[in-house]
Amino acid sequence: MRSILVTLALTLGSLAFAATPKDVNTLIEKGDTKGAVTLALTLGSAEAYAYAARATSYGGALVPDSEKRAIYEKAEDYARKALELDKNSALAHFELARALGRKAQFVGILESLPIAPEVKRELETAIKLDPKMAGPYVALAVWNAEIASKGVLVSGPLGADFDNVRPNMQKGIQLEPTEIIHRLEFAKALLKDGNRRSKARSRQEAIAVLEAAVKMEPTDFWAKRDLAEAKSLLASLR
Repeated sequence: MRSILVTLALTLGSLAFAATPKDVNTLIEKGDTKGAVTLALTLGSAEAYAYAARATSYGGALVPDSEKRAIYEKAEDYARKALELDKNSALAHFELARALGRKAQFVGILESLPIAPEVKRELETAIKLDPKMAGPYVALAVWNAEIASKGVLVSGPLGADFDNVRPNMQKGIQLEPTEIIHRLEFAKALLKDGNRRSKARSRQEAIAVLEAAVKMEPTDFWAKRDLAEAKSLLASLR
């Protein structure tokens, strides 16, 4: 038994040594969020911790609402650890914004107020550090749509404007044209348009965006879920 355990330990050790953060992301794409976190923590680099944050945030979609806050707080911890190791990691800033944004949905109103400006700052920092990363543009568009939909008393002080939705979304889609999630988020953001003069146009635009999304081929575990959601949302709008 002891020899078996020693062999297993050596095997795991050699795998971890040979692995890279890209291998962590591969596990995420397969839907193995727990395995991704385990491997990331073994690697211990800033990039690996950022991917651990991503894996944890993604995993939050698979647990009951009662468990989500704790999940996103853990993702936040991983992202902050990544930034301790490398404050110039665009990926870590983006994953911190993601974790904070998702956590904000499961905390009280007063507790969520200071989170919104931090999310914006982290997204803007990620864009500044890596202008070719699509995710932060899409997330910033979603941020503007979410905050603007809450009304001028909230959106004004935070600097949110629905006019910022389209250019950011279009930039994200331009950078990653094959990602279903970007079009899905674009459609959902458009549906938050509260302006009575443009609301109908935004709804029709959302339908067109979803029609394009449902024609796309999913490339991983999460894209299959995104495709299913896009189809469901499109059916509800027709």
